[in-house]
Amino acid sequence: MTTFFISDLHLSPTNPNAQKQVLEFLAKDTFSGETLYILGDLFNSWIGDDAPTDEGLAIAPALHCLSKNKVQVYFLPGNRDFLVGQEFAKMSGCQILPDPTVIDLYGIPTLLTHGDILCTDDKIYQRSKARFRRPIMINTYLSLPKSQRQAIAQRIQQKSREHTQSQPLEIMDANQNAVEEIIQNYQVTQIIHGHTHRQGIHEFSINNNPKRRIVLGDWFNKKSILVYNRDNFSLIN
Repeated sequence: MTTFFISDLHLSPTNPNAQKQVLEFLAKDTFSGETLYILGDLFNSWIGDDAPTDEGLAIAPALHCLSKNKVQVYFLPGNRDFLVGQEFAKMSGCQILPDPTVIDLYGIPTLLTHGDILCTDDKIYQRSKARFRRPIMINTYLSLPKSQRQAIAQRIQQKSREHTQSQPLEIMDANQNAVEEIIQNYQVTQIIHGHTHRQGIHEFSINNNPKRRIVLGDWFNKKSILVYNRDNFSLIN
């Protein structure tokens, strides 16, 4: 059996190719697997389950079809779609996971995360995240009219783009000390994450014990899928 991992599709009207590719992927490849994990930023923006995007309405039936065909589908929210909730889960057949989550991946203790918790060098982002994720902030935001929520989301995204463009690339990447600390805290062998958009496989050791970090890529120019089974794994585009 096969487990699939994807993240950072950033589905939006400005990224129609990603929607086309993921719908094809869901209609063909995933039916041969047993599990699909979506590790955040499936959507470029999500202002609440009461205001689903056109992309959300398109992909939800495809995900639900998978779950009806005995493929387990899990969704771990990212920084762009952390407001995805139980209504979308019901509509899509997904089970929502906390970040981080530890799983047994064919006998290998594996930590799943969107990945932004590893980017500890970006202190401005981490402070903003802590502020916006407070329950009182979330509840206040969700109580606003949809048009106002959309306007706020657009302003935040613009500030995020400006911040990203002004920072050195290494600050936006995972911090190795943070990676090793979370591995030790959760007693896992490997981490699978997205967020940084830097697809790759990183092998290293902690106290002479081999460890691995697998980074999923984004879907802006091409798809990025981690295909994992009991015998091997590969990142495919």
